[in-house]
Amino acid sequence: MQQPGRDCHAQYSWDLENMGSYGPGWSSVVVDNTSQNLDSPWVYQSQGRLRAYPIWGNMMLYRGGGFVVDLGPDSQNSSRVLQYLYDNTWMDVYTQAVFVEFTVYNANVNLFCIVTLMFETTATGAFQFRTELQNVRLYQSTGGLHIFVMASEAIYFLFIFYYMVVQGKLMRQQRWAYFRSKWNLLELAIIILSWSALSVFIKRTLLGKRDIEYYQSNKDQYASFHETAKADAVLGYLIAFWCCWLQSSFGTC
Repeated sequence: MQQPGRDCHAQYSWDLENMGSYGPGWSSVVVDNTSQNLDSPWVYQSQGRLRAYPIWGNMMLYRGGGFVVDLGPDSQNSSRVLQYLYDNTWMDVYTQAVFVEFTVYNANVNLFCIVTLMFETTATGAFQFRTELQNVRLYQSTGGLHIFVMASEAIYFLFIFYYMVVQGKLMRQQRWAYFRSKWNLLELAIIILSWSALSVFIKRTLLGKRDIEYYQSNKDQYASFHETAKADAVLGYLIAFWCCWLQSSFGTC
């Protein structure tokens, strides 16, 4: 929702974004105790409270906060809430974008799917639609191969540590000439990518544990897994680069 008044039809920007508190139908009210109204769809919630981050849309970058309503898992209650919002014109001419977020878990494949549906308004009043699907595996201990995978990862990093020692000796012997060999640079890149992937993996694991604990403690609220999904995406990119460099050491990528 844009700031009503003289600039109500101005293009969306963080400076003009409305962060006020209102009553049903966007009526002006005086809120004496904001903490009692934070769950109201007419009260702005910051991105810190929502555990959210800025979101890129098709048209612009949006702040992570906004006017939020939690529909909950019950379909009948969700229908009543949506009807209430419709009757009180929760979406009006000042609405720039609407985001629908939910997370589902498929136990058969042990994957969480974080879904974001974006509806953005254009200058002509039409909606642009966009979807984002992010899959992440937060439960690492499922399946009988978990111990084998952990052992393989430990052995791999033992080899990486060994190659670090070897490359360190070569670097000390050859000094600046070490960096003139593309194979030395390739080995160095693989080592850096491996430790970077391990760091991001640990961060992803800690974030996933934090999000699961938050959900277990607040089952009546929406638990955002977006930060964990972003870390998982970065981990995927690092592994992809690692595979490319590793193949380059044996042939072509």
